Amino acid sequence: MKSQGGGRLERFLSGRLSHLLSGRTPGMLGKIPYLLCLRGCVLCVVGVRFAFPWSRKAGSMSQIAAMFAAMLIMLVVLVALHWRREKIRAKAYRRAMVISVLADVALFTWAYILTGRVTSDFFMFYYLPILTAAEYLDLSEIGVAILLALGGLGVGLSFLSIQVRASTIGDPKGIDLIAMWVTRGGFLVLFALVSIVRTRLQRNESW
Repeated sequence: MKSQGGGRLERFLSGRLSHLLSGRTPGMLGKIPYLLCLRGCVLCVVGVRFAFPWSRKAGSMSQIAAMFAAMLIMLVVLVALHWRREKIRAKAYRRAMVISVLADVALFTWAYILTGRVTSDFFMFYYLPILTAAEYLDLSEIGVAILLALGGLGVGLSFLSIQVRASTIGDPKGIDLIAMWVTRGGFLVLFALVSIVRTRLQRNESW
């Protein structure tokens, strides 16, 4: 009886997952706009990271406030576009997603630099523009988004290596920065490839 019950539960969960993932609308999991939810989580993490007075910062509070405000505006604009997507031409919506990818790379690089730490986990935010490209854009544009994310990470590391001098914990220099860029960039590329394969398969199923 237990094995039959377990089998029914497994079939139910598998069916629900297939229903959520197959033939779905880009950027959505069922009725949940998961990309917007991820963007909201990123905004919360950035706010918490810079809110505490003892958090290390490489910029003034006005710079941090401007960066946070720009991210908030991006979120509000994308939420508005999401709710009006049925009234917006596909080409215009796609253009908006291209702009959001470019803006995300710029804003996350800015936030990364403002942390003042080359070891900051903010590099994981670069996955959001890659995921956005994988959901909405063509393969060639996804490749460009990956290169932009890697470039943004490299710019952030370069700025931090110039700004941050040796401290009590010892900041990575030279070959360490290169190794950090390669390993963190490799992490982003690996997950980007998984996202590309997943979204391409789902689009084929929906077609």
